[in-house]
Amino acid sequence: MLARTMVSDPNPYAAPQARGDVGNPEPGLLPSGPYGPYRDNRRLSVWLVGLLALGILVHASRALVNLIYTLSPGTIDPDRSVKVEAVFGLTALSGLVCMILFGVWIVRSGKNAWLFSHLARLPERSQPGFSPPFLENTPGWAVGWYFIPIANLWKPYGAMKEIVLASSVRDALSASLLPTWWTLWIVSNISDRVVRAFDKSEAISNTLHVAIIWTTSSGIEIALHLIAIALVRGLTRLQADAAEVFSSTGLIAPGPPGPA
Repeated sequence: MLARTMVSDPNPYAAPQARGDVGNPEPGLLPSGPYGPYRDNRRLSVWLVGLLALGILVHASRALVNLIYTLSPGTIDPDRSVKVEAVFGLTALSGLVCMILFGVWIVRSGKNAWLFSHLARLPERSQPGFSPPFLENTPGWAVGWYFIPIANLWKPYGAMKEIVLASSVRDALSASLLPTWWTLWIVSNISDRVVRAFDKSEAISNTLHVAIIWTTSSGIEIALHLIAIALVRGLTRLQADAAEVFSSTGLIAPGPPGPA
């Protein structure tokens, strides 16, 4: 059993070994690709979308509180203001959890993409109208690129695009969804740096400018969260549809979600 686990679930950062055939799985087991069996991400996506929705609520509330506090000084009692900031600090933990789940979702989606691409290249399993891309990014690096300076400006987008294309067996996402998501991600990071620099500076004293900066930053975050929800739901649906297509060929049997 240990040997089977090591073979079916290799290091997600390592390039997979070439596999010429999926073969006939044992009864009760899902067929495996270069990174193991199909992972059903629908339950994970529900949790992830919930956390993204919570993030939207937090950013909208924070923007409202900052507008009231900035444009109407003294409206919010100082003691109450401290309590509000403490609540925002606690809810910020949900953002960290959301980032972790988003990374897990990307890795699992990447493993599925490698599986779909592999299956579609088998002559007897090819799907009409579907030409899977040759994947260059491993599931692990699809997340790892986010932490590499300079490369994180374009590499994560390329990895996500590969995953989406390899999963578009039956349907496809809107052509503008990925570019919009990545543009907002870049703008969000720039906005965050601007806000942090502003917090450390006393150069801006105009309350209207303060309100504009905070409101714009929150608006960008809300837009990013909305697009991220559309991406998570859309890609998860694509992969569930792809699994259904391949299950009709007997390559993927209905069953519980695969390993992480």
